[in-house]
Amino acid sequence: FVGYINDLSIAGLVTVGAAIDVGTATNGGGPYTFLYLKIMAANLPIPFVKKFAATGGYNYAMDGIPGCPPGPSEVCTPFGNASGGSEEVNAPGYPSEGTYIVGLGIGVGDPAGLVGFDVYAQVQFGNGPTLLSGAAGVSIPQTSPWISGTVFINNYEFGGDSIAGGISTNVQIPRGNPWFFELNGTVTYESDESGWSVETPSPIVANLFWEFVQVQGAFNFSSQVSTNPAVLENSFNGYISGSIDVGGEFHFRYPNGFNSYSCSAADASDTSWGFGASGGIGLDISGSIGAGFNNNGMNSGSIGASASFFGYLNVKFPCPVICGSSCVSSYSVSASASLGAQQTSAGYLRVYGSASFSSSFGYNVSEYVDHTFD
Repeated sequence: FVGYINDLSIAGLVTVGAAIDVGTATNGGGPYTFLYLKIMAANLPIPFVKKFAATGGYNYAMDGIPGCPPGPSEVCTPFGNASGGSEEVNAPGYPSEGTYIVGLGIGVGDPAGLVGFDVYAQVQFGNGPTLLSGAAGVSIPQTSPWISGTVFINNYEFGGDSIAGGISTNVQIPRGNPWFFELNGTVTYESDESGWSVETPSPIVANLFWEFVQVQGAFNFSSQVSTNPAVLENSFNGYISGSIDVGGEFHFRYPNGFNSYSCSAADASDTSWGFGASGGIGLDISGSIGAGFNNNGMNSGSIGASASFFGYLNVKFPCPVICGSSCVSSYSVSASASLGAQQTSAGYLRVYGSASFSSSFGYNVSEYVDHTFD
């Protein structure tokens, strides 16, 4: 059985959340009982202490802090969501006979609620190595934060060389409807006796001005540690990529509700004197860049840019004063162009691109180029 309580208000003051996973599992020795329980509370009426969390696991194991690293468009925090409820959606861990978990967390903040700091840590012990997981986060303001960030460590092995973790951040200005600015991204790392890696598990995304400007970036770097020279020759690999997109659309119709789909629809929705119009324009400009790396430096690369435009207009003129073959006249134009360059696997430069234009006036043209410089 897996169950959750999210943001339960008590007396209109304290907010509590809970997560439970209980049941039976089997192994070679027969069935056994497992239990996981996490209790969280927020908005505590204690000076400076705003949150509290306690976790216990019996015959239970976890792969670090639930929700850290987060998925795309998600937020990793030590205490779940901003109100103290549970961040888990599915079971946070799995049965493991002879494994136990103890965790504690506390959140502090100023009386005015401007800034909050959360710290959570849990220890997993018993069957297998002793593992430490923890997270520390900041929220501005304390509830429904516009700016939040979390640093986390997942399953650090005491006495060992293995460690994994990362940093996650989320910015929404304003909160809930970030029309001005939004940023969401996570960087994770892993290190053990065989090597290390640093990556963005999903692209870092930033949006500005109603998503009129959209930026994405991602990278992955890894290296092996070995005493074998043959392995060391190809021990380092990585890539970096980024893109930017600027554009938007504008659509209109007059009168409001005008429908140009057919003559009957236009007649039923035009003005009292027989006029109606609808139209729109759109512009999109984008660019991208990518590069790959190995022990010898950059071994691949690409860069590209594109632009597109469209416009259309549907007009119903008063008839019979002005009237064409159809009671609704439609006009449209569209254009697009792209240009890219990349380094081929043989080390040559390849340049490619295209351009096209089309219209309802009967003029259409398209061109394409692809050339490799050797």
